[in-house]
Amino acid sequence: MSLKEIQLFKEYEYDKAVEWHKNAEKARRKFVEDYPIESLMELSLNDYAIGSKMSFCYRIKDELKDMASMGNVYPGIFGIYLKGGITVTLSPTYDIYGDDYEGAFTAIKKDIIKLLEDAKKEDYNAIANSRLYKPFRSRLIITYFPGMIIPVVTETSLKSYFDRLGLTYDDKKDVIYNNIMLRDWKNSVPELSSWSNEVFMSFCEWLKKNNKKIEGYKLKDEYYNNAKEVEDKIVKLNLQGIDKEAVVKIRVNQGIFKEQLLCRYSHCCLCNVTQKDFLIASHIKPWKDSDENERLDIDNGLLLCPNHDKAFDRGYISFDDNGLIIISDELDDINRVFLNLRQDMSIKLTDGNREYLKYHRKNIFILKR
Repeated sequence: MSLKEIQLFKEYEYDKAVEWHKNAEKARRKFVEDYPIESLMELSLNDYAIGSKMSFCYRIKDELKDMASMGNVYPGIFGIYLKGGITVTLSPTYDIYGDDYEGAFTAIKKDIIKLLEDAKKEDYNAIANSRLYKPFRSRLIITYFPGMIIPVVTETSLKSYFDRLGLTYDDKKDVIYNNIMLRDWKNSVPELSSWSNEVFMSFCEWLKKNNKKIEGYKLKDEYYNNAKEVEDKIVKLNLQGIDKEAVVKIRVNQGIFKEQLLCRYSHCCLCNVTQKDFLIASHIKPWKDSDENERLDIDNGLLLCPNHDKAFDRGYISFDDNGLIIISDELDDINRVFLNLRQDMSIKLTDGNREYLKYHRKNIFILKR
């Protein structure tokens, strides 16, 4: 039921997640403005350490919690802190400096700057070898390089995401590699690839909160096996032109693409026909013109009744960016009545739909023969 869970989130939670992360982004930008990378070496211990009010560590932990919670982390994850707000204390990683707190603090700042330089270069091996604590590493990366990884701080949370998505966490690899693996998996699934990493994180949290799981290891295969089956059939039969289009239409409407569109719409986008047998998964940008990802991108599809599917496929109708129907001058008034086409008709569009419709209006729609 993977697609249904995704669609439920999109219908009821997606917009809220987008808004939530917009607010979190404001806090992130303010933090980075206050602590640009080039100024970090100038921080004093009081400016940096947990135990000092409104310090670098205090703010990165609490002010940015809406990005991804660090939970009740031990202050030592930041390398050095003020115990009771007074006593300078080192984490075990840096206790090799003994009483040389100034030397330890300088080393910590250098480690932070090196981590951020490695993140900028996407040097994952160097990130994995950083002696900074893993949750702190992750927090720094998502703060200074948003979008690079999935915004999850603790390894426990990341493992729970893998579990909810039906994926396998690799305990032999560092957390950064597992995070990148999850990000790349997300980007490989057409229904998820357009989501920001932040919204995807919210989806994973939603799965946890509602005790839901999806079979992520099957999801990608469902998409691409369906596409490969169609292509193999076309090659095997050496089909061209109209015959090729017919096979594509039949196979696509038996497969995962139609299931996606049924989850999204449940009725003809234009006339509200609800009987499943009379609903067709229609590509906006035709199959033959689309790449592997576009062919199975739900935003490249509309669910239409047979009459409206044929009119759309043949270019007799299209839609503007507001979803308002555009009817070709090639259709006279009588045929417009028989096909149930009126100038006041409209459909709801996603941003993805709008991009594909630009192609449709330019290359498929018939202005006049």
